[in-house]
Amino acid sequence: MPPIAERVRTLAATSSVARVSVDGVPSPATGGVDERGRPVLLVRPGEPLHRLLDDAVVAVNLTATRRLGAAEHPRGLLEVQGWALAVPAEEARAAAVAVAARSADEALFTALERYGEPSAPRLLRLDVAQVVYLTGHESGVLDAGEYLDAVADPLAETAERVLAHVNEAHRAQLANGVAALLGEPALAGEGPRGGALHDDRPGGGGAGGFDARDPRAGGPGAGDCGGAGRSEGSWCGDVWLWELDRYGATVRVEESLVRFPWPETVATGQDLEAALRGLLCTC
Repeated sequence: MPPIAERVRTLAATSSVARVSVDGVPSPATGGVDERGRPVLLVRPGEPLHRLLDDAVVAVNLTATRRLGAAEHPRGLLEVQGWALAVPAEEARAAAVAVAARSADEALFTALERYGEPSAPRLLRLDVAQVVYLTGHESGVLDAGEYLDAVADPLAETAERVLAHVNEAHRAQLANGVAALLGEPALAGEGPRGGALHDDRPGGGGAGGFDARDPRAGGPGAGDCGGAGRSEGSWCGDVWLWELDRYGATVRVEESLVRFPWPETVATGQDLEAALRGLLCTC
């Protein structure tokens, strides 16, 4: 798996601002995340943040989701805590672009054209103190240094494109490949590919999951997705590629996640696609 700081930064880069609170009180705001992972907020006259001083203590909740078919599922929940500071004039345009990438708003033009005027919309940026994260079965806190020093996955853009294509056009191959790998006798012991399955709901803590390497678990180790032995409602009817990165792939099987690490870390988008082909079954 990628280091947790990298995973959190990668999630932040694809997240939307779900809620903003000032001293625990919800406050309306539109926002995005800049290239360093810092939340950037657009606040309008009359909103609580607009009239606060530059050292206001703020918490910004970010939500990263994954669309599987017609449904949206949470990939990670982040709460970035820190102090809301006015974006310097020379950085205002870049901040506006970061907000527009997640939520296009005509007030951004006004904020730039009338920058510094008391009655104009303001662009604020969080000076990060810490980040609380909840992703799959993992939760914890990163301090400002851990979070800001990390870099989002450099292959994230390619990975998201490939992941979307597989889920749209190659789910049968993915399901067959996963079934074949989890059904290998070697996976009952120290198999090199399969990992533990976990409940993917935030805070699930693995409850209800099982170890794909344990043949006694009664999990998706037997049968061939799409084969003659497949029963109605079998697990392979709900198999999706969930995460894809240079360290491996995570597959969602019904309500659980199984990790398939690559034999070695990949460095390019082409290598990532080649590694993923080993997970897809053309049988």
